[in-house]
Amino acid sequence: MQKLIDQVKNILSNRFIKNINITLFENIVSKGFNFLIILFLTRILEPENYGKYSFVAIAVIACSTIFDFGMDNTIIRFSSKEKKYDKSIFGLYFIAKTILAMLFVCIILLFGSYILTSINKEEIIRFIPIMLIGSVGEYFLLVNDAYFQAIQRFGLRAFVNISRYLIAFLFVVILYFTHNLILENVLLIYLIPLIVCLIFCFNYYSFIKSFFYMKIPINIIKEIFEYEKWMLWVSVANTLLIRIDIIMISIWVSFSKIGIYNAAFQLCNIVALLPLAMERVMLPKLSELDKADILQFSKKSIKFISIGAIIILCIIPFLGFLPVLFYGKEYEEAGLILQILLVSTTISFIVLPMDQAFFALGKPKYNTISKYSQLILIIIICSLTIPTFGYVWASISVLIGRIIYALICGVFFIREYQKLKNQT
Repeated sequence: MQKLIDQVKNILSNRFIKNINITLFENIVSKGFNFLIILFLTRILEPENYGKYSFVAIAVIACSTIFDFGMDNTIIRFSSKEKKYDKSIFGLYFIAKTILAMLFVCIILLFGSYILTSINKEEIIRFIPIMLIGSVGEYFLLVNDAYFQAIQRFGLRAFVNISRYLIAFLFVVILYFTHNLILENVLLIYLIPLIVCLIFCFNYYSFIKSFFYMKIPINIIKEIFEYEKWMLWVSVANTLLIRIDIIMISIWVSFSKIGIYNAAFQLCNIVALLPLAMERVMLPKLSELDKADILQFSKKSIKFISIGAIIILCIIPFLGFLPVLFYGKEYEEAGLILQILLVSTTISFIVLPMDQAFFALGKPKYNTISKYSQLILIIIICSLTIPTFGYVWASISVLIGRIIYALICGVFFIREYQKLKNQT
């Protein structure tokens, strides 16, 4: 018995397990606050206005991540490997992000209204300023997230992210009790990320200073740019895949349907907490290992994750009632969408160790091929089915895309594993 207790203590004291627990706690609490915000909005705002809120939220997330071009992944990997130059590497990252942020603002100011008009979403044009502020704030918060992740300070990262969601939740509660919970006021929560960024100005100054005073060797810079060439393509696919289903239905359906679909997506996010936590912790962990250890660690992780995935898949058929329970009868159509999205998320969970292993091995081309195959398939299926058969097919297309994605990743992972066995 004592031996079993000692083994459990050793597991819990393991740094990797600790970091997963911290990140999981962060995700549970922050997503919990976010879910409470959604409960307020779905109950008070009509599906039409909640759909508009969802559209703005998706635009902010998409713009803030797509203009990062996967640099956060690149910087985490190389700052974990080249610890001597970690702050200098983040200085390079911050300077590049600043230039791209200025480019992004110019593009939205010049073409934002035209883009929204072309997809019949003119009602969102008046929210362009808040979308810009929110996107820029989220964009620079990625610098803090990436730095804390790279140096494996997951406790501090959790504190920052939980705090911002807590402030957002308190803001919505105040609006509710002062009878000011209307769409225009709710969207002001997108000022919070920018305020948090201002608090961390000293960090950004430190990165820039290190970049100029501690020069990064040219061979490391070349390696960073060589890796980033692939990450640029991966990041576009990653960003679109996060919400490609809602982006596609936005072309054909009303704001109320967008709201119903997004309500299902937010419930699905609860199940996605664990894989998200593992993704944050796994990359810096794997980046410190050699090729053999990366593949062995990932193989063991797949076996462990598959057990949890089977349990989740057995429960999914009984969860169709949840949207009505949480949001009300207006969201009854979200039940089937939720179940389909949960199956898709479970498949992604199983594939996660392979996905992160490819990054750690320095082979993001595998991620690029698998993700673009998935993305193109989803776009084709959505285009052929949604106008005729309805927006539920957006979730079905995601499921089919994830299955293809899993198969392609499996082929690449087996190939790398066989190469390693042949070498030994």
